Amino acid sequence: MLLAACASTRAHPPKPVPLVDRTAETDFNLSEVAHRLEQAMAWADKGNRALASTILDAAWEAMPAERVRDRSFVRVLQAATLGRIGEGRDEAAAREVLAKVQFEDAPRDRAEVAFALAQIEVGAGRFNAADDRAGDALHWLEVAGAYARCVDVAVALAQDYARAKQSAYARAMAVQGLSWARRIDDDLLLCEAVIELARYLPRDEYESTLEQGYEAAFRANDLWACNAVCAEALRLWYEAGDRKAAIKWGDRTRDRAVGGLPTPESLGMPAGECFLFYARYALGRLALGLKDERTANALETALDAADAAIQQEYPEWVEKLRGGLLQVRKD
Repeated sequence: MLLAACASTRAHPPKPVPLVDRTAETDFNLSEVAHRLEQAMAWADKGNRALASTILDAAWEAMPAERVRDRSFVRVLQAATLGRIGEGRDEAAAREVLAKVQFEDAPRDRAEVAFALAQIEVGAGRFNAADDRAGDALHWLEVAGAYARCVDVAVALAQDYARAKQSAYARAMAVQGLSWARRIDDDLLLCEAVIELARYLPRDEYESTLEQGYEAAFRANDLWACNAVCAEALRLWYEAGDRKAAIKWGDRTRDRAVGGLPTPESLGMPAGECFLFYARYALGRLALGLKDERTANALETALDAADAAIQQEYPEWVEKLRGGLLQVRKD
């Protein structure tokens, strides 16, 4: 019987061979204009695309004329900035800029142009065309071996599709991005991919995906990464209405803080996000009827994190926290 059982046991499929990432080898040299690019992206995120485009023009002019490939990539970034989904997009200007690109017929270069076109098509609401261009971009990135860049592109397109309320396309991008991240030997990249992409998956896939991100952060021995995964997991489950699952992830952040909540410094997030982390954890415990000292401390921590700007931005949250603290202290 034992021999028969052994003979009938299915062998585990071999683990896929790790991908050798060549993103850095195929990348562009933008070191002397990196600060300008960061400024441009910041203004674009605030909706001022005209200023962002002007800064990118200046970055292009600041680069040596013989660096044709690097300058062309700045133009690609400029086209995507102008044509991406959101208020103030200018498709005509985006395509005009893209027409100036002087790339050679190399896989990474073709991928970047296709990626910019995909973003422009999402912005225009032409989702089938966007999916085609996205497929082209990811294909050429695979040919180039730029797998980490594949993850970046998947994250960006998932975000754009989500803004366009195209959940199926966003989910497909998330699945592809995570599949590459799992096969690259880079725990922090996997952790970041999970944080960025888990939100687009079905809820029944949240937990297993988040666990993979947490394990990757733990392997990397990175406290900020561990806390970042926990914070995103808490947010996802809190917004999904599963307070018990949310609190479980909030509790995990106390493991390395000797039972206390992590400080804003160890969370490594902007002040508003730190406040929301504390608030979700405290109100989640309150919703479960946990009116103990730990809940009171969590409520106090959240209120301590609410400076004047946060109170103005999240007045309803602050009011709930104050009411909850009065209730716990009274009981």
